[in-house]
Amino acid sequence: MNFYLNRGLLALSVFFAFSLSVYHIVVAYIGPPTTEVHRAVHLMLGLAVLFCLGAIPRAGSRSLGKTIADIVLLAGIIGPSLYLILNVDAINARMIYVTPVTTIELVLGIIITLSVLEATRRLLGWPMVILAVIFLIYTQVGPYLPYPFWHRGYAPDRVIEQVFLSLDGLWGIPIGASANYIFLFVLFGALLVASGAGAFFSRFANAFAGKYVGGPAKTAVISSAFMSMLSGSSTANVVTTGSFTIPAMKTYGYKREFAGGVEALASTGGLITPPVMGAAAFIMADFLGVSYAEIMAAAAIPAILYFAAIFMSVDLEARRNRLAPATTDDDITIGALLKDGLFMLIPLAVMIYFLIAGYTPTLAGLYGIASFVVALTIRKFRQPKEIAPAIWSAMIEAPRMVAPVIAACAIGGVIAGVISLTGLGVRFTSIIS
Repeated sequence: MNFYLNRGLLALSVFFAFSLSVYHIVVAYIGPPTTEVHRAVHLMLGLAVLFCLGAIPRAGSRSLGKTIADIVLLAGIIGPSLYLILNVDAINARMIYVTPVTTIELVLGIIITLSVLEATRRLLGWPMVILAVIFLIYTQVGPYLPYPFWHRGYAPDRVIEQVFLSLDGLWGIPIGASANYIFLFVLFGALLVASGAGAFFSRFANAFAGKYVGGPAKTAVISSAFMSMLSGSSTANVVTTGSFTIPAMKTYGYKREFAGGVEALASTGGLITPPVMGAAAFIMADFLGVSYAEIMAAAAIPAILYFAAIFMSVDLEARRNRLAPATTDDDITIGALLKDGLFMLIPLAVMIYFLIAGYTPTLAGLYGIASFVVALTIRKFRQPKEIAPAIWSAMIEAPRMVAPVIAACAIGGVIAGVISLTGLGVRFTSIIS
């Protein structure tokens, strides 16, 4: 029984992942539905992929109990989300803080909050979960705290109303940024990775710096900088380029701790490197009311300085250890590499152009994806069987890559909702002074 349950969940994970990718492409083209529906579909499908995969054994067979727990958590995400989607008109018609919260809404709100907390624990660890729980407890103990932390206290149904039935909780600005902008950029990066971007950028960087002192480490920095422009995810960057660069650095003579540190540090630059940055950049644009292009422009120089500092550090480490210039059998020229991988760079240029031209990040991401599919089709014209697998792989992998962002944004929305409900935000000045 456990075997068949796991197989069924694996099939469901593929279905949910593909559905999420198709949904965002269609919505980017025709426009999103009601805000609550759009954000609920995004969270529901994204975290459904997580809980489906959570029941799939990665090493040996998982117990039936763990499989059933994942199925329960899956229902805990899908059930409340579907309730919100199907009853959105009635929910929008209710008067916030006046219309009573029904028993079913209270129960569903508690269930989805607990499910999101568990998703966050799996993907991001305990710190954010503990922080969110502290804020939820704060809604109940406020009357017993001194100023400026004091508030009059809020009944559980009022808290659930804020978290589940308003745009100031789970469905707030953070999850809105993930649904509106981040997913398409992650899908764009996944398409590049599926088409061999990791190997291309590693070879391209190696052609620049591979034969100099500290060459493999410098290659890691340059290739990670290229991937940082596309992924916006440090994890995806490490997985993509690290499989090439870390073994090369160890073979060259760097200590394994240093090799891993260089790759991790360089890959972290994905969060601050334009044009595709981490979730915080999109949320910042929404909060500040400025265009994403302005955020990109502000981040460009710090990102360049960040990678320049890492580059100099690996050079100094190589010279300190008196490591000789690297030798390589790969004599391919930069021109030949560009000819072979130009189809990966053109879509990036297209996306940057539309961002700078003032188009929304959603449209820029859509045009970037469309131009990549066209470029890939032209490039693989003589190998048509390679086109569909690359696109399919990206559409399945992107939801898995974005799941940590969805969980972080959802739990961030819960925290922001509590801050808004209790009035803590307006008293921050008194607290920190």
